[in-house]
Amino acid sequence: MSARAWRVIHTLMRRLTMAKAKGIVTEKQAAALDFNAWKHDADQWTPPTDEEWAQIGENKLPSLRIAWHILYKSKSELIEIINGMDDATYFAMSNGVRDVEKFFKGCHTIAMTAEARSLAASCASLQRKGRKKSA
Repeated sequence: MSARAWRVIHTLMRRLTMAKAKGIVTEKQAAALDFNAWKHDADQWTPPTDEEWAQIGENKLPSLRIAWHILYKSKSELIEIINGMDDATYFAMSNGVRDVEKFFKGCHTIAMTAEARSLAASCASLQRKGRKKSA
């Protein structure tokens, strides 16, 4: 699947999830949505294996923590911190935060799309079996 197709599907599934949550899409409309199984291309994001998670923890989580700390600094505080860094340290921090954003965007896309697909299939299941929605 191309990157463009990936973005289109991501956007549609995100909108479905938000629309259902806001009551914009009815159960019947969600149930009527059709989709096919994805075909995985070698260049697409893949969730990490169990072994890879350990390495991710060592590599990505410190940068995620730095990103979180950045949120709690004012602009003037960040300028002061950055001014105290050498170029190598600054670029390591900046690239680390960017890598974390890219990695977790993939995680987010997978989870959000799975939620939207599950929502559509659940609505269809409820309609086919004539079950009542749980409160």
